[in-house]
Amino acid sequence: MTKEERIKILEMVAAGKLSVEQAGELMDILAEKSVTDAEQRPEEGQRAGEYNQEAMGRIRGYGKTLDRGLRAAGLKWDKPDKMYGAGASYARALRETGLTHLTAEEIGALKMYGIGANYVKALREAGLGDLTVKKIISLYNYGIDADYVRALLETGLDNLTMKQIIHLYNHGVSAEYVRDLLETGFGDLSVDQIISLYNYGIDAAYMRGLLETGLSDLTVKKIIHLKNHGIDPLFAASYLNKEGE
Repeated sequence: MTKEERIKILEMVAAGKLSVEQAGELMDILAEKSVTDAEQRPEEGQRAGEYNQEAMGRIRGYGKTLDRGLRAAGLKWDKPDKMYGAGASYARALRETGLTHLTAEEIGALKMYGIGANYVKALREAGLGDLTVKKIISLYNYGIDADYVRALLETGLDNLTMKQIIHLYNHGVSAEYVRDLLETGFGDLSVDQIISLYNYGIDAAYMRGLLETGLSDLTVKKIIHLKNHGIDPLFAASYLNKEGE
């Protein structure tokens, strides 16, 4: 086994791509090959064995250090091959955000997606309490940041779920649009109704105009129907005035 091969194996262990056990097996395979190649060169074979022992000592030392660090952070290094290079400091920072009882696989998943503790902390500070690793990854993958979440929650929409937040974001609905609709005085609006109004190009000014005409029994469905038929608030008001004459 060459020096370059030993360094590569050490780097793979440090990056979480190989466990200590896997590294040991690979070292043994490469060492056997080195011994076979050096059968007629005893001195080189002896040096290869010494290098192998030294490298394995470093690998085991790394594993023990990481294991101690994770245990100190209250975590267990149960699946080192799933850690993707996450160390004790990364795991500890995640735990300090309130993510307790994380497994090595969950830590590795967050690390693999490039999600840092600051992102998780910001989501919590925005008002999301019931966070799981799966939910965090979903929000991150959709490009949803804490500012968007905070702004939505501040509109007054009740009991927003993670799925609804993602649904609003994917349809391009801004928190400002939601707030403006809710301030028209129309009444309670569900997330699905808000998205429908947005998709049909209905803004707060149009809704407010219809409400000011005095049209009775206005529903979201009726508002969309009026909009689709090109009826603006002025026309509706004019029609009602003629009806009243």
